[in-house]
Amino acid sequence: MDDAVNLCRECDQPWRAASLRGSLYFFDPELEEPSEIPIEVEDKGGKECRGNINRRLWKETCAALASDERVGRYERALYAALCGRLDEILGVCETWEDNLWAYFVTMLETLIDKGVEEKDAQRVYIPSNSNGSIRCSLSKYQALLEPAKIVEALQSHESRSVRTESRDPYRRLQSAVILNQFDRYLEGYARSLRADSDDEDLEGTHHGASPSLSSLSDTSAQHVVRLVVHVILYLLELGFELPVNSCSEVIERYIQILIANGHRELVALYTIKLPPAMQSRVYAEFLAGIND
Repeated sequence: MDDAVNLCRECDQPWRAASLRGSLYFFDPELEEPSEIPIEVEDKGGKECRGNINRRLWKETCAALASDERVGRYERALYAALCGRLDEILGVCETWEDNLWAYFVTMLETLIDKGVEEKDAQRVYIPSNSNGSIRCSLSKYQALLEPAKIVEALQSHESRSVRTESRDPYRRLQSAVILNQFDRYLEGYARSLRADSDDEDLEGTHHGASPSLSSLSDTSAQHVVRLVVHVILYLLELGFELPVNSCSEVIERYIQILIANGHRELVALYTIKLPPAMQSRVYAEFLAGIND
């Protein structure tokens, strides 16, 4: 927001800078508990009132501007994003990430507004109300207030490209992290790797050959495995508790990829991330395959 406001001022558009700053919530340090005062204001020793006490009126004005078809689509989307109106934001969104951001920014705007109204039980801050004098069209899309519903909405999105992106392995991983469901994702991903391994063993048996590494030769699949492994290691480093067996299966699979691609110098680095009981077996199998 600071960058946007500064850019408007540099372009000799102070009126636009002022309209953007209307989104800031009003607060008076003299009336707030010390723990409720934003850290950056407290550090600066600021004691003056800040923000927009007429924010409700400002939001209605933004909604009216966003619904005015005479205004450019990106200008409409900008003010729609500020006031939490979904229709005009989605009008300029093309990718899965664009739409995800649009739904989340409207969710946050709606929930914060609701929280402020509930917290201000004494009505210390009485916002101005336009009494409906500012007209704007009704919003076709309503804000979704739960992250899980947002992800579901993208999976059934009217845009075919967005629906396709929702099935992308990286988007599935992102969704699992966003929804705090990485444990469930990890268990499902480990099962899929196990199923691939079983298919490879069966194929090798039918052809009278050693188990193939067909899925490991798929570069895109290798990248997904690598990403999942490093997310696992990162979360473990932060102290998260993850299903041990699933973690071990994915890491062991990545070690097989390293061996298959000739990255011998990295094998030990990832082997020590396995449970002690597995380390000797996995590294012994690696050494047994070295003939030079």
